Amino acid sequence: MASPFTMFRPYFQFRSKLAFDSCLRSSVRVQHSLRSKSSSALSQDVEGLSESSDLYKIDVKYPPIKPKYPPGKWGQMDHKYAWRWNEARENQLSIPDVQGRINALTEKEMQVIQLEPINDHPASLLFRQYATKTVMRPWEEVPLYNDEITEEDFSQTVSQLGKDISDFLLMEHEVLQRHSSDGETIQTHLCQYLIRLISNSLITRLGNHFPHLKTCQYDENVLVRSLWDRHGIERKRRRYTSDSDVLLFDPVQDQRIVSEGYFQAMLRSHQPLPPVRMN
Repeated sequence: MASPFTMFRPYFQFRSKLAFDSCLRSSVRVQHSLRSKSSSALSQDVEGLSESSDLYKIDVKYPPIKPKYPPGKWGQMDHKYAWRWNEARENQLSIPDVQGRINALTEKEMQVIQLEPINDHPASLLFRQYATKTVMRPWEEVPLYNDEITEEDFSQTVSQLGKDISDFLLMEHEVLQRHSSDGETIQTHLCQYLIRLISNSLITRLGNHFPHLKTCQYDENVLVRSLWDRHGIERKRRRYTSDSDVLLFDPVQDQRIVSEGYFQAMLRSHQPLPPVRMN
């Protein structure tokens, strides 16, 4: 005899299959609905992200990268000093009128060095006297070599000599500008020419008063020289600091001075020069 469970098994299987199919359809519909919702939300998120990224690009601005040197040609100058000079230039250009710029330059205290246009070693006489232990006598204490020349003739000779030197310097300046070469060679030749000019001018101007000058000879590069070697000269030694822009110096006495003085030229005559007459 068949059991009740056996009799109802086909019916139970049929009802179970219907329930499973309905659950499966519901699950599929739910998953499809979730997928559609998630896809729409994802699309909304992507659109919002793109809108926010566009807004981010428009609002945010990065600062410009500062170049190493300001505009212009600065050569081998340190870039820090170049920016300082550029800032000073911009400050001057910001002043609208010329008088205001002049006042800005003149009212501020600045240190300047005034150099003679011809002398390459300004204020070197006192240093050379100190380094070589030389004493210069005032012109008033220099004795006269001869009383035959009057004060009027002497003043006239000095005036003519000054005019000759002025004409020579102007001419040599134009020549050196047209034929420029090494600066040290130019200066050496200029000194030799200048001394030769002074000698020739003195011989010409004073030849009427001193006949022996008309027979004198002029020698250049005479082997007469003097040498000095001194130690313990005071100098300023730089103090090294962490900041390269800060310059500090300490006075020390360890400088060595080696000097050489020699004649550029010499005048000589077959007649002895008049002796020095002491007053």
